[in-house]
Amino acid sequence: MLSWSLASSDPLQNKADALVSYCFPDASVLDGSNEAQNLRSLKTILTSDNLKHFVDQYKNFHTHWPMLHLPTFDLVNANNGLLLVIVCIGAVYSERVSVHQVRWLMDVAKGSVQRSSQIYNIVAQARSLSGQSDPNSPSDIEEVAALCLLHALFSWHGTPVQRQESRNEFWILVRIARHLSLTSVIAKDQPGSSVLHRSGSLTREDMEGWSWNTWIEQEKRVRVFYLIFLLDVALGLFFNCAPNFEVSEIKLPLPTDDAAWEARTQDECIAALGLRGEAAQTKNNTGSRRAKQIGFSEVLQYLQKGLEYQPRSTNAYGKFIIIHAIHNQMLQNQRYFHAQKFNNMNGNGSGANGHNNQKNHYQQRLLGFNNTLENWKKAWDMDQQLQYPPAQRRAGYCRDAIHYYFLGKMLIRMGKLEDLQLAPDERCRQIFACLKQIKNLVATEQEKKGLDIGAVTNVNDNYGMEELTLDMKLLFTPVNDFAD
Repeated sequence: MLSWSLASSDPLQNKADALVSYCFPDASVLDGSNEAQNLRSLKTILTSDNLKHFVDQYKNFHTHWPMLHLPTFDLVNANNGLLLVIVCIGAVYSERVSVHQVRWLMDVAKGSVQRSSQIYNIVAQARSLSGQSDPNSPSDIEEVAALCLLHALFSWHGTPVQRQESRNEFWILVRIARHLSLTSVIAKDQPGSSVLHRSGSLTREDMEGWSWNTWIEQEKRVRVFYLIFLLDVALGLFFNCAPNFEVSEIKLPLPTDDAAWEARTQDECIAALGLRGEAAQTKNNTGSRRAKQIGFSEVLQYLQKGLEYQPRSTNAYGKFIIIHAIHNQMLQNQRYFHAQKFNNMNGNGSGANGHNNQKNHYQQRLLGFNNTLENWKKAWDMDQQLQYPPAQRRAGYCRDAIHYYFLGKMLIRMGKLEDLQLAPDERCRQIFACLKQIKNLVATEQEKKGLDIGAVTNVNDNYGMEELTLDMKLLFTPVNDFAD
């Protein structure tokens, strides 16, 4: 069961008041204007009881996207911006506030976080980043986490206007991630370097200097970046945005196993990582059971080259990231050939022969992606039998990558370069229509094998199809939906 660290979180009313002040720092000078009314409205929402309730409801989202380290998250001392966004996401799953109130609160939170974040304002105003912040600062990571969660919230719960604004501003988050070097781990000679995140074999000397807190901070960076990367791919898949990241720039290990990330103590974490032998890993049944996770680029190369893939090489979240990396490459490829086709239409090509050569090249690339997808599927099927045998639940969207395998196959068959010209909301309907078809296929296949049908099957059939104002709890459904 997921739970927060509440040991030092008694003065919740003080924290609720601090969040109100964070949103309205000049409350004393407000008159009878709309801002004064907004302040009163916020105070009715951010009571101490509601604060605790909304934070508790956040677990519904966390089950799908386990980015935060809940066992060590201190509500009282948390970054106000990050906590405010957590409250917004928790409110999505609450019956205490209306959908209209949640979307109003989202706008309040967005304005407050963007106003208060130093690194956001430096990047947004195109100022020099040199010497302005420490790339390894935990406080900066909390700011980035808040911005990342905001983009997820606005993309999957916003109105058409809110979604468009979020897409227009996503480049800022991408630039921040690059400035903080989130695409790679902290170097060995730098403060905060985690031995279990660096490549290479593990030695006894390495483990003598191992620190749980250092491991947590580096894993936070890994998980924050991967959620940004997944958002980037999703914006391309669902809304026809150009991908911002190249897979070649990502020099990270995949996320650690759930049992290690959810461990409430250092000893539990050490046991889950396998540092005390396999016999102590009884709580880590669904993961890779590796102390060091395999590298992102290494897995991708194995799949692309069709090399032998060892059982339990990756956990389910890692496979979700890798299937999205394949989609990233497919999107990049589609945009490249769409541009080439446009050049030919405008007389910049080399005639019929040039057109045929490009068409053949495009088909060859699609065949290559198809082979990579098939290699990914072999790894998925092999590990599901080991990591999620019958009666073992696979809860959470990020552990349900199989649907994106079938989506990749479907997009290859469709193969229309013209789809890149679809408007964002039209593209959104198209992809969710594809996933709606795939859900039944996956459920049938998994049930035949006696395996869990996963989280995507719980997505409401109408999400993204009819109503342009989205309701995120119909996509990332409450944890109770996974209960036995």
